[in-house]
Amino acid sequence: MDSNSFLFVVLPAIFLTVGGIFTTIGICLTNKSKSEKEKALRSTVVPGVIIDYKERHSTHDGHHSVTYAPVIEYEWNNMTQTHISSVSHGSVKPVGSPINLCILPDGEIIDVDGIKILKLIGVIFTIVGVLAFISGIGVAVLLYYLNHM
Repeated sequence: MDSNSFLFVVLPAIFLTVGGIFTTIGICLTNKSKSEKEKALRSTVVPGVIIDYKERHSTHDGHHSVTYAPVIEYEWNNMTQTHISSVSHGSVKPVGSPINLCILPDGEIIDVDGIKILKLIGVIFTIVGVLAFISGIGVAVLLYYLNHM
C-alpha cells in the first residue's frame, strides 16, 4: 500500500471511528440523563437548607482545584436528615440558602444538577462525534477527489 492509499484509507477511518465512539458515548449519556429525569419526575420535592459545604480537592496535570459540595439539611419521614450533594461547584450559595431535593419513596435522592450536567456532557459528546463523523466523510471525499484529478 503506497502512502496515498494509506492516507486515503486511514485518515477517514480515524475520523469515522472517533466520531462513532464519541456519538455512541454521547447517546448513552443522554439516555442515562433521560432515565434519571424520569426517576426525578416520580420523586417528591422536599425543601432543604444549605447548612455547610464540603471541600473537594482535585489535581489534574499539576493544577490543584477546589470545589464545594453543599451539605443540605431536610425533613424526611418526620426526621431531620443531611445530604452531601454529589455535584460540586466552584462558587457557593450562602449557608442558610433554601434548596429543593427530589426524593424517591425509598429515600434515594435524585441530584437534579447532576442530571443537567450529564445531559450537557451527552449533548456535547454527540455533537463532537457527529462533526468528527461528517469530517471523516468529507476527508474521504476530498482525498478521493484529489487522488482522481
